[in-house]
Amino acid sequence: MVEAGEYREVVPGERLVFDSTLSRGGAVLSRTRCTVEFFDRGRRTQLVVAEEGDGAGEHAGGWGHAFDRLAGLLA
Repeated sequence: MVEAGEYREVVPGERLVFDSTLSRGGAVLSRTRCTVEFFDRGRRTQLVVAEEGDGAGEHAGGWGHAFDRLAGLLA
């Protein structure tokens, strides 16, 4: 499996937008665009992630695992 990506927009402390392509043996399995937004909520930060494109629904489990690990690191 090969995963390649490219950042499309970076606004420090506010927003990230990146494209991701997953392939195997030269065949493209999925292409997605992910938007991550950060909202200041006083002493907390709200993180909103939206992913669209071919294969986006299949990544939900991976995102959940990543957020669980992030929460553990920040605790």
